[in-house]
Amino acid sequence: MLKEQIELLKKEVVEYSLFIENIIKSNIEGIGKNNRDILTQIIEKDEPKTNLIEIEIENRCIDLIARYQPKAIDLRMIIMSLKMNNDLERIADHSANIANSSLYIIERPEIKEMKRIKRMFEEVLDMFEDSIKSFVYMNANLANDVCKRDDYIDKLRLTILRSLISKIRTNPDKVEGILHIERITKNLERIADLTTNLCEDIIFIVDGKIIKHKNL
Repeated sequence: MLKEQIELLKKEVVEYSLFIENIIKSNIEGIGKNNRDILTQIIEKDEPKTNLIEIEIENRCIDLIARYQPKAIDLRMIIMSLKMNNDLERIADHSANIANSSLYIIERPEIKEMKRIKRMFEEVLDMFEDSIKSFVYMNANLANDVCKRDDYIDKLRLTILRSLISKIRTNPDKVEGILHIERITKNLERIADLTTNLCEDIIFIVDGKIIKHKNL
């Protein structure tokens, strides 16, 4: 009975992850096509829905612990699903922040850094998609690979940030728009960080190893 309930929990976490993956994709589409409707839906409908899903999964995890008093890998699965659930909701929050800034950006002339930001979007999305795969297949090696990619996202954001600082100096009249670009990159970096957290949790579920704060 417990095994069946855990499989159901896993299914819910995967579906939650896929819903958030679509939010990230919608952000890319919204800013790429200058589509206010897509970006507004993220803020007004999609993100609030993720809050409700988070509560449902949290209640299920607490109920399973209370009813079955699980041990070993079953306990790790439930506890880490609870933690992942929280990180997924935070990823949705950052996605809504990106949508907010994107609404400002699409009303302004294209900024040079948009190509780099698109690349950053794609890299973060790839990380997130692979984190879902690693959870579905309980693949610790893939999860470990995703963790290693976080450094690249940090470097990419730093490159964009340096360019934005230079742009502020030469275009002080465009400071607000430039700050919105910086806000987008900051939130993308946080999504990558949280995706790394997800993969660290997956590694713990599979191998029982804690790799947080360790060099990979």
